[in-house]
Amino acid sequence: MDEANKKMEALKKAYADIIFNTTKEATAKIMVVERRAYQYQKEMNEAKEEALNMLMRFKAMMDAKVNFWSSWKKCRIGFLFLIVFL
Repeated sequence: MDEANKKMEALKKAYADIIFNTTKEATAKIMVVERRAYQYQKEMNEAKEEALNMLMRFKAMMDAKVNFWSSWKKCRIGFLFLIVFL
């Protein structure tokens, strides 16, 4: 009976070691995946910020063009007014 108990304890210890090692491996894999997810999220936020900055620069360029042509049109109309009425 004593020999059977020793074998059973050894078997239980082996199973416990297997479960512990499996848990350690799974935990390590989860940590790697979480690090990757954090990196992807960081890159996505940087890309969003860069896209927003590009849109703001584009808007500023378009506003500058609109203002230029608007002022050019006003000058042209004023010039034509002077030519017609003078």
